Amino acid sequence: MAGIPSKNKPKLVLRDANATWTRNLFSSGILKELANVNGIIFAYTPAMMQAAFSANYGTYDTTHSVYQQQYYVNTPNPTISMQAYFVSNTIEEAKYNIACLHFLKTMTKMDFGSTAGLAGTPPPILHFSAYGEYNYKNVPVVVSGVDYTFADDADLVTVDVDGSPISIPTSFAVSITMMMQQNPEKVSREFSFANYARGAALKNGMI
Repeated sequence: MAGIPSKNKPKLVLRDANATWTRNLFSSGILKELANVNGIIFAYTPAMMQAAFSANYGTYDTTHSVYQQQYYVNTPNPTISMQAYFVSNTIEEAKYNIACLHFLKTMTKMDFGSTAGLAGTPPPILHFSAYGEYNYKNVPVVVSGVDYTFADDADLVTVDVDGSPISIPTSFAVSITMMMQQNPEKVSREFSFANYARGAALKNGMI
């Protein structure tokens, strides 16, 4: 990723890196390719990264008036959208990209079923970082959307994953939508307008 220090590359990793269930998740199967970082480090600059910020206001509907006054309601959680590129120039990169795609899909699932160890647990919270601490640093997010297309004219590469032949395009794009998921107690304890304005809050998972 030209012009970007390695520590500033976009990455999306599990928040609870030291939890037993996290270690088990990456200990075998498709996701073992991601065990070193507990998630994804995006090797290529996303084609698009968009963050949406807004504030909600209501209106005082005063009878027989012009220029009605607005009152502040709240500031909703920002959403982050990005289109990430994955390219497989080697067998190792193909295995990594297969794992990345499966990781993203997995992050939209809850624990469910008669064999579930933590049935009812919602999809995991992740940490998203990109482009340095004044942009995104360990921002707690949940994945709300994953969209991708394998084009019919794409070149494919086939690799062995746990004894199964898996085919994947040599290059493809994935659109990822994330929503910030802050801990209410942390926000109450650490957020202030002054801290945000100075940039201090940006170093602690807020955007």
